[in-house]
Amino acid sequence: MKVKDWSSMIDSTASANDWRVVLNALSQSERAGMSVPRFEELRHAAIQTELKFLYVGLTRARKHIWIWDSSEKAHAMQTFWLRRSLITLCGPNDPIPQIAVESTAADWAKSGRLLFQKRLYIQSAFCFEKAGMDVETAIALAYQRRVEARKIASTHSSYLPAWKLAASSFRQAAAISLKPDEKKGLFSRAAECFLEISDHREAAKSFDDAADYTNAATHYRKAGCFDDALRVIQRHRSEINPTVAERIIRVVKLAYTKSYKFREAEKLFEDPEEYLDFLEDLGLDDLRLQVLENMQRFDEAASLAISRGEIVKGIDLCLRSTSSDSKGTARKALVDALWTKFSLGNTPPAKTETEELMKRAPLVAEGHSEIEMFSAIQAKQVLTLTNLGRRFVDGGNLTQALLALDCALRNPPPLKAENLDKVIRFLEGYQVYGQQVRSLIRLQDSVQKPGIQKLLNFKPLPSVLGEEPHEYVVAPSSILYSYVLQLDANKRNFTADGLVTPQEELRHVIQHCLSYRYNQSLGQLHSLAIDIQALHPCTLFTMFGECHRPRCSQQHADAKEITIEGFTKRVRAHIQIIMLLDGMIPLPNLMESWNKRNLQRIWLDRLFTALHPHTPMLGSLPLLDISAIPEFPAALPVLKSWLEERMFTLNPYPLEKWLRSYMGGVISASLMAFTFDQANARNYARKARCSWSGQGPLIRRTSQRTVVEDCLVWLSSQDNYSLTAGVLSLKHIANTATLPVDINALIHYTERLTTHLIFNYKTNRHGNTTMSLGNITLPRSWIMYGLSQSSPLDNPQRSMILVDAVGDLLDILWRLRDASGNRRESNFIYEEVDLSLVHYNLRSLVVARFCRAITLLGYNITSPGLRSKILYIFRRCPDQKPHELYAEFIQARYWDQLARAIRRTKLDTPNDELCQLVIGSENSGLKAVPGVSPMFFNSKEELIRKMRFEISPVPKPITTTLDPTAKEFIPASLMAQPNNTAPGEEEAIEEETIEPLQEPEPIREALGVKSSEAEIAAANHIYTLYRARAEHRRRQRRANA
Repeated sequence: MKVKDWSSMIDSTASANDWRVVLNALSQSERAGMSVPRFEELRHAAIQTELKFLYVGLTRARKHIWIWDSSEKAHAMQTFWLRRSLITLCGPNDPIPQIAVESTAADWAKSGRLLFQKRLYIQSAFCFEKAGMDVETAIALAYQRRVEARKIASTHSSYLPAWKLAASSFRQAAAISLKPDEKKGLFSRAAECFLEISDHREAAKSFDDAADYTNAATHYRKAGCFDDALRVIQRHRSEINPTVAERIIRVVKLAYTKSYKFREAEKLFEDPEEYLDFLEDLGLDDLRLQVLENMQRFDEAASLAISRGEIVKGIDLCLRSTSSDSKGTARKALVDALWTKFSLGNTPPAKTETEELMKRAPLVAEGHSEIEMFSAIQAKQVLTLTNLGRRFVDGGNLTQALLALDCALRNPPPLKAENLDKVIRFLEGYQVYGQQVRSLIRLQDSVQKPGIQKLLNFKPLPSVLGEEPHEYVVAPSSILYSYVLQLDANKRNFTADGLVTPQEELRHVIQHCLSYRYNQSLGQLHSLAIDIQALHPCTLFTMFGECHRPRCSQQHADAKEITIEGFTKRVRAHIQIIMLLDGMIPLPNLMESWNKRNLQRIWLDRLFTALHPHTPMLGSLPLLDISAIPEFPAALPVLKSWLEERMFTLNPYPLEKWLRSYMGGVISASLMAFTFDQANARNYARKARCSWSGQGPLIRRTSQRTVVEDCLVWLSSQDNYSLTAGVLSLKHIANTATLPVDINALIHYTERLTTHLIFNYKTNRHGNTTMSLGNITLPRSWIMYGLSQSSPLDNPQRSMILVDAVGDLLDILWRLRDASGNRRESNFIYEEVDLSLVHYNLRSLVVARFCRAITLLGYNITSPGLRSKILYIFRRCPDQKPHELYAEFIQARYWDQLARAIRRTKLDTPNDELCQLVIGSENSGLKAVPGVSPMFFNSKEELIRKMRFEISPVPKPITTTLDPTAKEFIPASLMAQPNNTAPGEEEAIEEETIEPLQEPEPIREALGVKSSEAEIAAANHIYTLYRARAEHRRRQRRANA
């Protein structure tokens, strides 16, 4: 008989309620009145396992089995067995059958081993305990605890303690085991338990105790115990897998380096170079940098830091080096880093971004001009940048000059209220900048220039050794980046450093980018220059010492400050601006072309106003000192080109759109064209559309010719009827109320026409001799203009028609405002507004200039009829209290009064005083006339020399290419041959008789230029195409109808 002591229910992991699930095995009647839970596989997994254990325990007995269990957990099984009549209950007072004889220790040991093999570890431990086998008991209990740990979910709070207990049990068992192999196995099982909870350090200790050195080193490495891993490898190298050992040592080397244990790491290498190569192979430049610094190899460390972009670190390392080249390396690194941050087109970085770099600048680059430039860029010191840019230009440093000048000129100082000297100096800097930009754009190998690469922040892509780079990387911060993005996808590709672009494509991108940027800067210059007050003095303030306009945008300069020198500087500034705008680089964009054409119109009009101001106090073209404008010889071809283009772009169609500015544009452009380029102007004037095209108010009804054609015929001065054409054009303008015209242009047109008439009259009387110049009394500037003209003789009686025309003009001007102050619109434009809207003083200035013109005509042409006509015109003035500027003219009743008025007019200035030409010497005893300065001469050449003004020299621009020893520029028309007519010849006074006017020839014949065969052939071809197109349109209209 076999007896079994069973009390496992007490230690069951399942609860008493969970055990009640076994009652589901009873029939419905057997479990009536019982509360039985429904079976759930996951919940009752432990019950299934316990039942298996129970089954094994029950089946071990041969005949009988005794069960001792008083726990509540056993109640469910007891009920099941009782209902099935499978057990008998014995209480404390019931008789118990006699138990068999106890088993021997050998029996218990045998049973224990048998149970252990069947993995019944708790029963096995019991048997071993009965047999007195402590080691086997500990082993069985350790395995049982491992089983129990495996049953627990990894997310349960008891998971970790359970595995630690199992591992500890294995280690305790190993500690008391006397068998070496068994001991190693138990330590290995302990290590496995520790690995279940990823405790690599304890696992490594257990593997180490188990003499499994490969796993021990591996898990020491995983646990971060690199010293222990290295110890294991060094002590047991022969017992460890070589591959694993090498891998672990490599990791230890890296770990020591990262932990700054450089000396320990270095010991693992044969020499320092191997250590550095190891780090380089792994790409651990940051650690290699620290190792080099620890080795005090500062030059190498600095080079590495700089290559990694750690410029501040690299500079500091250079400063710690004792090498003679270290300071140069630091300087180059500092400058290159600043170039990257301040490359062309980049927004200057914040001061905090470059603060550390700038702190080190005095240590490595004291007095370095590039460092000074970067500091000035960040501080926006425009003057410093401009001076540096010029210094760089002088030194041939294109790259630095471009950056300095670009930053200076893209953020210009406020010039609105600056004087002309500062404006001219600023424009000189712009000229230098433009020259440098155009030089760079013209470079065919610009991509390969290192200076251009750092200026625009791109670099060559490394290529095969010995080959020139064919591709370049454009950094995202480069101004070129957005342009490269617009290229076709097959012409660019992305990298970590930027966009890779082929060399030829990049060259085109650079040209386009810089061209667009330069054109943009010229647009900014235009906007800036428009507002510069010094370029546009206020006429009101100059003449009357006050300006009543609340927001006057013009310069308020005292009349005492107005000099010929200032006039010349003002013209010089306009010429500088025109030369700069002419440098606008053509781009394939129609809007760009239109913008340049618009700029030409604006600045030619402004140049005309500068050369022909509203008041003589501000200067006059004949008084211009060309020698004080160093840019003039280079600017003259530009002016000629602009004027020619302006003449060709003047178009009266559509008439309602352009009529307001058309006639003023024609007069101003043609006056300047025939002044600066008379020979060529005669040629292209006949081809310009404005010379033959026109309608409505542009046509003279008596001849069906355009008023522009008459104007150009007069200015060309090539036939005997040129003056007639000029007078008729003025007459038409005066009598055509629907033809708007700029009043300033018309005044100068009239004054020049008056001068021409006076000189023509004198030449008719005395021939082209010195005698013809005697007794001419005109303002100095008028005389200088008259001396520069040489035109065929015309009927001298045209002066009467001019007086009539001016009289008609005056009648309109006098009546722009009635007695009540009501305004009448007119066809006269003053600075783009109706003349009737401007201040009374300005309107009076206009009237005074016309009065002076015709009075001077009568003063020099001694015709009683003409003088009577002039007096009659003045008597028509309706003003009861005329303005002081022209009051004496209006109030004169006799010619003597008018003569005194012309000598006392406030329009004459010290620079442009009224002069009387006197043939002879100053000792001739001529009686002085108040208000008139006599000019004695014996030849025309002597007179020309005396009429010139001496003006203080102007500093020469830095980059001018002009020859400073060149002869002074004097127009060829001023170099007339002297004649030897004896002075003192009396002028006869005779009455003018008005003869019928003979119409001048059409302009093509009047200009004396015949069309070439090629031009005729081209015209015929164009005409044929036009007729074909017209016929095609007619057919289309008929078809549509």
